[in-house]
Amino acid sequence: MDNQTLETLIRRICQEDNGAFEELYRLMKGGVFSFAYSLCGNWHTAEDVLQDTFLRIRQYAGTYQPGTNPKAWILTIAKNLALNTLRSGKRFADDNPGEDISAVYEQDQTEMIENRVLLDQLLKTLNQTERQIVALHAVSDVKHADIAKMLGKPYGTVLWTYSNAVKKLKKELNNS
Repeated sequence: MDNQTLETLIRRICQEDNGAFEELYRLMKGGVFSFAYSLCGNWHTAEDVLQDTFLRIRQYAGTYQPGTNPKAWILTIAKNLALNTLRSGKRFADDNPGEDISAVYEQDQTEMIENRVLLDQLLKTLNQTERQIVALHAVSDVKHADIAKMLGKPYGTVLWTYSNAVKKLKKELNNS
């Protein structure tokens, strides 16, 4: 998914093209969720941030400046919503992996819960900055230079942090 494709989808969303909105959601939902989860540390809160992000995208698509980085624009919306949610205290106190999943995904319930628990365990080995950088780069495919700008950190620090975080994840995965 390149920037041109995302820009085209955002332009089409401005014209109230529901198909473009659905396509953008399909392309970006994993990255937005992962980034929100890296900020919130709570599955349910990240799901709320994901939904709110796409509502904002639909509402404010006309404010996107063509020629800028559409991924960064989308993830900045998610970041602002996640931080506002954390500040306001509107998050779920209890994050129970698997809650209500069986009603929706009965066939894959066990595997989904196991994967979610493993993901939670792995991500808890990282600090918040490491989680953000890994989510942005590995899941959302944001370049390290763009991550540095988004987080206000030096480029070298982002590279170093990413490298160390990946090493921690590999070590934790081998120990699991």
